[in-house]
Amino acid sequence: MVNDVHVRKRMASDIGNQSHLALIPVPMTTTPPLPSNACSSPVVHSHSPLHHRAPVSPLSALSTSRQPYSLEDIIERDVAMGIFALFFDYVHPLTPCLHRPTFLLEIETRRDEKDPVFLALVLSVLASAMVQIPKPLLPTINSCPGREMADRCYQASRLVSLNTYDPPTIEMVILRFLDSVYHIVSGRLGAHAASWGEALQLGVSLGIHHEASYAGLDPISAEIRRRMFGLLFTSDKAAACLRDRPIFLPSEDCDTLMPKEVDDEYITRTEYRTFPVYETSTIAGFNIATRIFGIIGETLSLQSTVRRQSPLTPEDILARLRRVEAISEDLAKVVVDIPAALRLTETPAPLQIPTSSQDWGQDIFAQLDLYFAQPESSRSIAKESFLVLKGNIYVTHALARFVLIRCKDEIMAQTSSLRGFTRTATERIVTYSYDTQDRDETVIVDLLKALHSIPIQNAINGPSLVNKVRYVAISLLDALDANNPVSPEGAYLLDFLDILSEIEQVGSAIPWHVGRPLPSLALTQE
Repeated sequence: MVNDVHVRKRMASDIGNQSHLALIPVPMTTTPPLPSNACSSPVVHSHSPLHHRAPVSPLSALSTSRQPYSLEDIIERDVAMGIFALFFDYVHPLTPCLHRPTFLLEIETRRDEKDPVFLALVLSVLASAMVQIPKPLLPTINSCPGREMADRCYQASRLVSLNTYDPPTIEMVILRFLDSVYHIVSGRLGAHAASWGEALQLGVSLGIHHEASYAGLDPISAEIRRRMFGLLFTSDKAAACLRDRPIFLPSEDCDTLMPKEVDDEYITRTEYRTFPVYETSTIAGFNIATRIFGIIGETLSLQSTVRRQSPLTPEDILARLRRVEAISEDLAKVVVDIPAALRLTETPAPLQIPTSSQDWGQDIFAQLDLYFAQPESSRSIAKESFLVLKGNIYVTHALARFVLIRCKDEIMAQTSSLRGFTRTATERIVTYSYDTQDRDETVIVDLLKALHSIPIQNAINGPSLVNKVRYVAISLLDALDANNPVSPEGAYLLDFLDILSEIEQVGSAIPWHVGRPLPSLALTQE
């Protein structure tokens, strides 16, 4: 049995060192290096500020004074087009920051040779795509692995975009956001934080969080800005939840409308074309996830208020619990609004959890054994980004439920500071009115179902998914009974760790080691 104290500390540390949506470049005081040959031997200087820190690609240690002026200075255009196709198939559903027809047309017409900002954007798209696309799909480019070419593209993008901040543009917001994705997947956490901060501040300077700033924009420009706001908004809430960071974009300060739920091909510079009523756009899933993260943000704000005002009066306790109930109802409404095409139709209705802690484990395991009798069958899909989008929705939904449970528990714990009849009366009211809400066990079971529905070998945005699952795993560690290693919580934890291992082996994230490897798990990365 894993030493649960050690594991808890290690997992908490991992969450503190990673982020939800991968999100920025290292501020440089000198010209960043751009390799002339992506496969040259590395030259690492011991005085480098990155010495003894996160792993740095050999490419970033090489230098050249040649600045690229075209995509083809870095990578052949035909090869880049193939990677763009993979980007739109696998990454775009979760990170819809580009208008596909316009972007591909501008690549064909060589806008990158005329516009440095667009060249930097193109290179950042390539870099972020190559670290997120499943490794088996990436081609070898100029005899180099795709991940090394990603480093070269990033370095070139950074070099080109050093002096392109004024005036601020949505392209700069997008490319810095994509840089932050590249950094978090590569394990460069400081650079990730810096790039995401740049993207956020540039976006705010453009007013993308205020609906008034969209007046007069053509449909394509408006939709790209709305989507980028959604990406910044959700990643902000994820970092607040998973890394205990402040919320920088509170819902009350933002009034931007949701993006239109239509595919890119139905948006032009002059109009929105009629989208078939029988089809579902991936933007619908993006909007669902954005709404769920908005609820997570509200819950975190309530939790912060409870902590500031502690100890609470009986009236405050009941008022805060009513607020939790209202937020829970809002979350339930979001689930009702999920389009049929984005539902995990193979998932049974939520399981009924017995009130006896001794009975619920056996009952749930019997149902899980039946559900997971052939787990491989749901993971053998060769390519299904839509299914990954579904999984992301349900994992995020489970995260929101856990945050609500934690908030409710903190409020209910406030009754311990009361005395005498007041305490007794308050506890009775709380137990009668609020003890039937969501429970950890129900969320855990539903989350496992969602995870087993995702084609793990094609998992996109691995760090995001991993951190959400870690959040749940830590709660399982808190519930572990050292005297009962075969408890339901322990078995669930093993399943979560197994899934974490699979997801991390798909991508290029830094391996996640938890103490010693468990016998049934491969906790190292190939």
